[in-house]
Amino acid sequence: MPALLTTLLCLAVSLHAAAPKAEEARRIAFALEIAAAEYEKAVGGTVVIKAEQEEAVGFLSQARKRFRKLADATGLDGFTRGPIEDALAGLEKDARSGRGDPAAFRARAARAGLELAAAVGASARPAPAERPSARAGAEVYRMHCAMCHGARGDGHGPARPGLEPKPASFADAEAMRRAAPADLFRVVTVGVDGTAMTAIDDRLSELQRWDAVQHIFSFTNPPETVARGRALLESARLSDELESEGARAESSALELERRLAAVLPKATAEERASMAAALRLEEPSAPRAPGRDAAERRAAALVAVAAELDRSVAMRAAGNAEDAAASALDAYLLFEPLESEARVDRPSEAAALERSFAGLQDALKAGAPLDQVERHAADIRLSLQGLAGERGPAGSWGAFAQSFLIIAREGFEAILVLGAIAALLTRAGRGALLGVFYAGAWTGVAASFATAWILGALLDVTPVQREALEGLVMLAAAVTLMYVSYWMLATIGMRQWNRWLRGRLGKALEGDNAWALGAVAFLAVYREGFETVLFYQALVSFAPGQGSSIAAGFIAGTLALAVVFAALRMSGLRLPMRPFFLATGTLLYAMAVVYIGRGVAELQAAGWVFATATPWALSVPSLGIRPTWQTSAPQLVLLAAGLAAAWSARGRGEKA
Repeated sequence: MPALLTTLLCLAVSLHAAAPKAEEARRIAFALEIAAAEYEKAVGGTVVIKAEQEEAVGFLSQARKRFRKLADATGLDGFTRGPIEDALAGLEKDARSGRGDPAAFRARAARAGLELAAAVGASARPAPAERPSARAGAEVYRMHCAMCHGARGDGHGPARPGLEPKPASFADAEAMRRAAPADLFRVVTVGVDGTAMTAIDDRLSELQRWDAVQHIFSFTNPPETVARGRALLESARLSDELESEGARAESSALELERRLAAVLPKATAEERASMAAALRLEEPSAPRAPGRDAAERRAAALVAVAAELDRSVAMRAAGNAEDAAASALDAYLLFEPLESEARVDRPSEAAALERSFAGLQDALKAGAPLDQVERHAADIRLSLQGLAGERGPAGSWGAFAQSFLIIAREGFEAILVLGAIAALLTRAGRGALLGVFYAGAWTGVAASFATAWILGALLDVTPVQREALEGLVMLAAAVTLMYVSYWMLATIGMRQWNRWLRGRLGKALEGDNAWALGAVAFLAVYREGFETVLFYQALVSFAPGQGSSIAAGFIAGTLALAVVFAALRMSGLRLPMRPFFLATGTLLYAMAVVYIGRGVAELQAAGWVFATATPWALSVPSLGIRPTWQTSAPQLVLLAAGLAAAWSARGRGEKA
């Protein structure tokens, strides 16, 4: 499997621009079948529903354009392509006029689809190669469909307000009873012109698309209905047609119920509906191999990233820098759902991808030469190939090492902040405030687990929303760090520090402003905490049966962080106060500068903040340095304010 994934990605990087001829023929045939269905809704001798007629015309126009390109690419002779082009033109003409019998129109569309598929040696009839799984489809739907169609399939996803036409609802029970899985599969495969529903076959494997369609039918078939139908089917003998995956895929629930009535005449209408639901949502009899769904999802996502990346480079080569930058962002957002997995198992490739994606977007926004853009794209392709290789920890020691590195890497910055401020409070004789400070830290731990659970279990969080959340948390952390460290740099002494604590935080815990220290501790932990929980979830899924090794690595990493924390506190008690104030204040202030740059960059990645290129091209993503004014301006302001604070404190130093 790892070798297969690597080969698949390498082929996709070089060949993805030209879809396989057979697959393209299937897409066109699907578009024709969808057009016929829309025409049937719209026309019954006269135009009934204008919107449906326009959709039929749109699908037919799309089919004609795609067939011309396919015929040119395959070198079809005039004898073969001529009749097909005439048939497609006739269908589009009739759809525009709205005249003609819908049944005859459907037959003509089906015949044209079969002929064009046969011309390139393809099959136009979709059927799952194996039984789809609604359980597996739930994750596919959440990642690719819920943003528009909503978590419950009611068409009320977060993106709905900005979409015209509005997303379809899958919660209409009667409409879904009339729909066949193959119809939805065709739409998922080819998309709908003029809407936000784009073709998704370059991002999902065929089985994943069938899984997503299977999950969609679960919205109107509750578990109790399926369970009742399954119990009724245990003693029933079904026809071969009802047992066939292909026949089920092409049949609506109404058609399944009619066939059930033929073989089970004594069953009531309600019982037949329950049995049809059970047939529709029957899970595979044997579980899929562990990790297979994840491997297929990862392979499809990496192929999609490579495809979008090359689209970006092609747009830049054509002189369309704005669309190229948007396409580069789309490529990153396609990768983002895999980031947690990659940072667990391939941290170096994941870090390289982050840098390369940032460099690519910066180069496009700055109008860099094409060769520079292509270099960044080549770096991304190289890292993608690394991610496609063999994955997973190498036994118990591998799981231990990865667990240790996750907690140590993600917790180090938080420990620096916590240890430095705890030492200052102790040194200044304000130990009573440590309770508030530590409470903020533990609240951050609890909030991290809660957020990770909410993101995974309750909300359909998209990559864009996750980028935005990370950006907002980072900006909040920057503000609180700046609030504390600015005054440290402005005072640089015991007396001024105590005066600031009294004035800003009140006496002990009586003041209302004691939140400042608690907020610093909370955000220092929370900034990385919820993402760390997600990393451990990914590690557990990649290392089944290695729970004890993962736990041991976590404990060892936590102990290492505790040693760092203790060392910081001890050094704060032994070092001269002025140098310690200066070093600690500078460290915290520098982290605020980094956080504000990285926070704005995350919001730019989410599309919440515009990006205006600076005259310089310096880019150090790990430090929040990006060649955009939106990231650079607040960093420069903070640097100037910090220098001013340090200058004002010059000559006012005290001896501890």
